[in-house]
Amino acid sequence: MSHISHQLQVFVNNYLRRILSIYWPAKVSNVDFWRRCDEMQNDQQIKRRKWNWICQMLRRDPDHIPRQTLEWNPQGKRRRGRSKQTWRRTITSEVKAVGMTLSEIEREAQDRSGWPRTVDAFCPILGT
Repeated sequence: MSHISHQLQVFVNNYLRRILSIYWPAKVSNVDFWRRCDEMQNDQQIKRRKWNWICQMLRRDPDHIPRQTLEWNPQGKRRRGRSKQTWRRTITSEVKAVGMTLSEIEREAQDRSGWPRTVDAFCPILGT
């Protein structure tokens, strides 16, 4: 989690604790806290939305420009100080982590009713 997203999460947690009247002496785990709010953490929400967007793009025509961004592989050397981590590499590593391939993901994306199970495999909802 990046520094900014961590600060945002702390900010959200503080205000939700205030809304739910959970004050300092009460020790409530984050999992219980998010269950009480009937919400999930920001990073989980972002990851789930990312995979739902990927699904939408995989169902598009291959000539559609946003669809082409999923398969685009920039050539050349990165400038000094630039991260080697790319959007495509993060997707590939997440797909490998659940034991699937990109071609399997493309097939799964065509099944609208089965896609939510695939998203749950990538980013399970904690505490449920």
